[in-house]
Amino acid sequence: MKKIPFLVFTFILLFDISNINAQQKIPVGTSGPSSRTCATYEAMEKLFTQDPLAKQRFDAQQKMFNEKLDQIVNNRQNRINSIINVPVVIHIGLPDPNLVTNATVFRQLDTLNWAYGAASSTDSLRTYTPFRTTYGRSEIRFCLAQRTPTNQPTNGIERIINNNIFSDVVHPSTQIAAWDPTKYLNIWVVQLSGGVLGYSFKPGTFTPADQRNGFVNDYRAFGSGASYLFPEYNGGKTAVHEIGHYFDLDHPWGPNNSGNPTCTLTDNCADTPPTDAPTFGCPPAPVLNTCSPTAPGVMWQNHMDYADDACMILFTQNQATRMNSAIVTFADRIGLATSNGCVPVVLLLNNASISAINTPSAGFVTCDPTIPLSVTLRNAGSNPLTSATITVLRNGTTIQTFNWTGNLPSLGTVVVPLNAVPLVLGVNSIQVCSSLPNTVADTDPTDDCFIISGSQGAGLALPLVEGFESATFPPAGWIRNNPDNNITWQRTTTGVEHSGTGKASMDHYNYSLGTDNDDLRTPPYAIGTADSLWVSYWAAYRGYPGLPFDLFQVMISTNCGQSFQVIYSARNDTAFVAPDGATPTVASAYFPTNINEWKRKSIDLSAYIPSGNIMVQFRAINQYGNNMHLDDINIDKKIFFNNDAGVIAVNKPAAKICISSDAPVVVIKNYGKTNLTSVKINYQVDGTGPVTTFNWTGNLARNQTATVTLAIANLGAVGNHSINVFTTLPNNVADQDPTNDALVKPYSVTQIFPLPGSVTEEFTSGTFPPTNWSIVNPNGDITWQRNASIGNRTAGSAYFNDFANTTVDRYDDLAMPNYSYSGIDSIFLSFNVAHITKTLPGTTGSRLDTLTVLVSKDCGNTFTTVYKKYGEDLQTVNDPNFQISMSNFVPQPSQWRRDSVNLGKTLGATESLFQVMFRFSGNMENNLYLDDVNLRTQVLPAKLKNDGYLVLPNPFRSTFGVWHYQVPTTLRYINVYNSAGQLVYSKQFPNGGEKYFQIDLGGRAAGNYTVNLGYDDSNRNVSVQVMKY
Repeated sequence: MKKIPFLVFTFILLFDISNINAQQKIPVGTSGPSSRTCATYEAMEKLFTQDPLAKQRFDAQQKMFNEKLDQIVNNRQNRINSIINVPVVIHIGLPDPNLVTNATVFRQLDTLNWAYGAASSTDSLRTYTPFRTTYGRSEIRFCLAQRTPTNQPTNGIERIINNNIFSDVVHPSTQIAAWDPTKYLNIWVVQLSGGVLGYSFKPGTFTPADQRNGFVNDYRAFGSGASYLFPEYNGGKTAVHEIGHYFDLDHPWGPNNSGNPTCTLTDNCADTPPTDAPTFGCPPAPVLNTCSPTAPGVMWQNHMDYADDACMILFTQNQATRMNSAIVTFADRIGLATSNGCVPVVLLLNNASISAINTPSAGFVTCDPTIPLSVTLRNAGSNPLTSATITVLRNGTTIQTFNWTGNLPSLGTVVVPLNAVPLVLGVNSIQVCSSLPNTVADTDPTDDCFIISGSQGAGLALPLVEGFESATFPPAGWIRNNPDNNITWQRTTTGVEHSGTGKASMDHYNYSLGTDNDDLRTPPYAIGTADSLWVSYWAAYRGYPGLPFDLFQVMISTNCGQSFQVIYSARNDTAFVAPDGATPTVASAYFPTNINEWKRKSIDLSAYIPSGNIMVQFRAINQYGNNMHLDDINIDKKIFFNNDAGVIAVNKPAAKICISSDAPVVVIKNYGKTNLTSVKINYQVDGTGPVTTFNWTGNLARNQTATVTLAIANLGAVGNHSINVFTTLPNNVADQDPTNDALVKPYSVTQIFPLPGSVTEEFTSGTFPPTNWSIVNPNGDITWQRNASIGNRTAGSAYFNDFANTTVDRYDDLAMPNYSYSGIDSIFLSFNVAHITKTLPGTTGSRLDTLTVLVSKDCGNTFTTVYKKYGEDLQTVNDPNFQISMSNFVPQPSQWRRDSVNLGKTLGATESLFQVMFRFSGNMENNLYLDDVNLRTQVLPAKLKNDGYLVLPNPFRSTFGVWHYQVPTTLRYINVYNSAGQLVYSKQFPNGGEKYFQIDLGGRAAGNYTVNLGYDDSNRNVSVQVMKY
C-alpha cells in the first residue's frame, strides 16, 4: 500500500487518517472518512519550498493583517459593525450535476449563515455552559450570486457535466473556471479522491485574481438532507470549517496539523482555550488534555476543531473579529465586501437567450457529414417563457427553424436537442439564436445568439505541436476517454516539465480501482501530400516498489476515431525511465524533478499516409503503480524533393595524412525521390583557390549512396587544413534542398621522417613535446609534461601528474613522429618507466592507471596495441603489496624499470610510415614517468639469410658463435676439430639446438679449426673453417 502525500499549496485537507501509515496509499472509495484532519501547514511548507515568492507574499500580508487586527481589537471605533454579504457561486461538476439539488445548496447556505452570525439569540445555549459567554457572531453573511461577472441574471448555481475525480494535484479550476475570485466566493462541489472532504486557501497565499482562491468541497460532505452524504459530515459543517480558514482562522491548537504537545502554540484568538490536539467525534463535556487539564477544558465544539458536524456549534468572539478583519484587509478578500454579486439584475419582461451550445464543442473536428446539435435555452426575462423560436445558421445560412414551447420560469434553463447540422468541407460556423419569446419581440436581443466554429473533412492541417501550456484540458479538439468515470488524464504543473509549465499526467499512484484504460486522443489531422509521417512525444515515469508497473500504448485511427489499432505498446519502466540507470521506482507520488528524467519516443507513421487522415490516441493502462507524464507531443510530415543530392562523408583525406597530395574519396547520397543519374561533385582545399569539379554518373535510387574517388588534389603543406566537398546540379537541374549538399572535413598533414638505425629521446631539452612529437589531450586540462629535474640517467623525463588529476577514465597521448624504413629484419622499442599506485596494485574493484603503447601504420588514424600494463604489472617499486602511497610519487633510482617491445610482430621489413604512441589512462592514482625512449632496427647478414646459418666472428680471438636464421630444430651436434684432426669441442642437441650458440676455445692454440654441424638429415651436414688468432 502507498501513502497519499499532503497537498502542495496552502490549502486545508480533510481526509481519512484511520488507515494511514508511512507506507500507505488510500484507495478511492465511497465510504466516508472516520475522522477529520487537515494538512494546511505541511502543504504551505511544501509550497514555500517550491515557490519562495509565495512565502514572501504570504508573510508580508500576514504581518500587515496582524497590525490591522491589533488596531481593531484595541479601538472599538475601528471595528466593523455592518453586515457584509458575500456573493457565492456554486460550481457543481459531477457526472450527474443534478444529483446535488437546489434544495441541498439552499440548506448549505442556511448553515453557513447560521454559523457565521445569523443564528437565533438562543443558539448559544447549545454550547457547553462555560463557553457560552464567548459565543461569537461575525458580520459575514452569504448569498447565492444574483448576477454573473458580466451582469447577467443567475441563481448562483452552475452545473457542469464533469467525470473527473479531483485531488490535491489537480484543482477543479483547471476545468471549471472560477468566476472573478475578487468578487465571488467560488465553491466547487465535485468528486475528490483519497477520502478528502474539502480544502481551501488561506488569504495572502496567492494573488487576488488566482483561480484557486475559493473552496473545494466533496459533494458527499456538502449541504444537508441528501441520502448520499457521509453520515458524520451531513450537516454542512465542512464548508463552515474550510471557509473559516479562507478567512484566516487557524485550528485551536495552532498553525499545524499535528497538534501542540508543548502547549506553546496559539491560534491568535485569546478566547479559545489551549489544546494539545484535535477532538474527534462527539465526546461528553468536559474534554480535558495536557494544555487544559481542568474544567472547562478545551473548546471541542468550535467550528475549527475536528468534531463531527452535529457537534460543531460556535465561533468565538475573537474568531469572529479575526474573520471580520480579514475580509476588509487582505487584497484577495477585500473585493468581496463591495461586490454587487448579491444585487439582482433588473429583468426585462420577455427576454430569451441561447446561453450555450452543448454539443458539438467549440473547435470541433469531425470526418462525419453531420454533427449532433443541442443547446441550452435560457429565460432571462421576468415573465415565464412559454414559447420561443430557435434558428440555426451554418456559415450564415439558415438550415433549421424550431418553435419551442414549454413553461420555463424566470432564469430557468432547458436543454433543447435540435436536428443534426449538415456540414460542408472545411470550416463550419454554427450560430443558434432565439427570438420571439412568448411570441413578442425580445426586449434584449443582445444575448439572443451563441456561436461556435469547427471543421469537417479529413482533419486539421499538420503539424500538431502540443505542450499543454494552456489551462484548458484536454486541449481544444482533443478527447479524453474515461470509461469508469474515475481518475484519468489531467494537466499538472507539479514537478519539472520537459518544456514550459504544463504536462499531461496520469495519476496511477491514487488509481486503486484496478486495471482500466484511460485515453487521451488528438483531433483528426489531414495528411495531404507527404513522403514521411511520424509522431513523437516525451514521457517520464517511475513505478512504485512492490507493485506492478503501469502500461502504455499508442494507437492510431484512420477513420476519425471509429476504430483504433495499437502501433506501440510498452511496460512503462522499460520505456520511460530516464536517465539510463535511474531507479525505476519511488515510494511517493512521482513527479519529475529534473529535465533529464524525460525520454523521447518517435514512431514512424509513414505506412498510414495513403489513408489521408490520422488520429493518435495515447492509452494509459492502470496497474495502481505510479504517475505517468506526457509532454511536447508532435505529429508532423515531410515532403521529399525530387532532385536532391548531398555529400554525407569524406573518407579521404583521413583526419591525419602523411602525404601532400591524394585523390579525395567521398560518399554521396540521393535524398530525392527521382533516381540520381548525374551530379557534379565539387571540392576546394582550405576555402581558397580553385574549385575542382568531378562529373559523376550512375543510377542511385532514393536514400542510396555511392563512394566516389575524385581527381588527385594538392592537400597542402605540413599543418592543419580543411576540404569542402559539395554537390550541384543533381540530374542536371538545380538542387531543391542545398542545405544538405556540402560537408567540410578538417585534416592535418604530417611529415614522415626516415628512421635511422636508432633514435633515442631522453627529454633533456627544454622543448616539450620534443621536436616533431605531439600531445593529444581530449579533456583540455592536465596532460603529459616535461619534468626537468627527474630522469632515469640524466635530468629530464616525460611525466603525467596523475596525483593531481581529478577525473577517471581519461586518456592522454604522447606520440612520436611518423617514420619510414626499408629492408630491415627487426625493430625494437625500449623505454624506462617509473610508477606507483595509490590503490593496492592487486585490487580488481577500482580503476587503475594504465600505460599503453600503440602503433599506427596509417598516419595516426588507427592504432594497434603492442603493450599494455596497469596496476601490479605497471608499478615499478618491485613490491606488489607495497603500502598505499598517498604522497606525490618521485621515483628513486632503483624504482625505474626498462621495458621493451618487439615491434617486428606488427611492422614488416619495409614500412612507408609508422608511428608509436604512448597512452596514459589516468584514474587519480599516482604519477607516471617515461624516459630513455629508444627505437632501433636490425639488419641481418646476407649470408645468414641465404645459407640459413653463420659462424662468426671469423677469425676469432677466444669465442665464436653458431647463428641459425631459424631455430634449428633438427640440429643434433656441433663438433670442432683442430688442424691435426683432433676433437677439441663437442655438443649434442637431442631436442634441437638454439638459434644462437656460443663456443669458447680460449684455452686452445691459435690456428685453423673445423666446425662440423650435424643434422637429422646427413645431407645437410656442413663443415666450416675458422681461424683463431
